[in-house]
Amino acid sequence: ICLGGTSLTSGADCSGFTMSLFKNLDIV
Repeated sequence: ICLGGTSLTSGADCSGFTMSLFKNLDIV
């Protein structure tokens, strides 16, 4: 689901979730 927001607890959107995931994996 693509909702607005940048935090996982507030309903991260696709790009926000992906960016946070990539940051955790140190890809970006």
